[in-house]
Amino acid sequence: MLENLSIIRENVDFEDIFDIWRSHEGSNPDWIYCATKINGWPDWDSWRRYMLSLLKPEKQTWNIYEINDANTFIPDMQIGPFEKWQEMLPEENKYTFLEALEFENFNNFAKSSEKIQDIIKNFPKKTQLMAVYDELTKKIICIEGTHRSAAVAYAKKIEKPISFNSKPKIAIMVLKEMDRGVVKEMIARGGKNRE
Repeated sequence: MLENLSIIRENVDFEDIFDIWRSHEGSNPDWIYCATKINGWPDWDSWRRYMLSLLKPEKQTWNIYEINDANTFIPDMQIGPFEKWQEMLPEENKYTFLEALEFENFNNFAKSSEKIQDIIKNFPKKTQLMAVYDELTKKIICIEGTHRSAAVAYAKKIEKPISFNSKPKIAIMVLKEMDRGVVKEMIARGGKNRE
């Protein structure tokens, strides 16, 4: 999959990447509600930092790439370790977005989700996803941009691929073999504030 990427910046500080994520979601009332009312965090930042904390993102090496063929690359990413997404599938941490659409639960969700359908109609002109590259499986696991990725996959499945105004970007860190258990642990832990 890495051959579909062109590197833009190497050794990027995680805070720069997090700032971009915050600019996408941090002031969105729906995401703030999800962080505070549903998951019990004081704010969006606390929630999202907690979700990624097991990866120790601030200690990792991050590179930013441009995605050359987004309609191929994005649907072929593995769905990230998020409880609500994984529970629609028969096995955890296994399926790409395109593969997941073969399952009725996931397909119905993508088809009926207003958020996903809105993204298909109005894909953001500038977008940056976040992912982990698993050295062992050679898979790229989406950790931010799940709705956008599902939208690209669904549009491809119904043979109405998205016409991108500009090539999407993706920030990627490498998941070392010894850290692979972290992805499963992220699902088990979930995003709720249990303090």
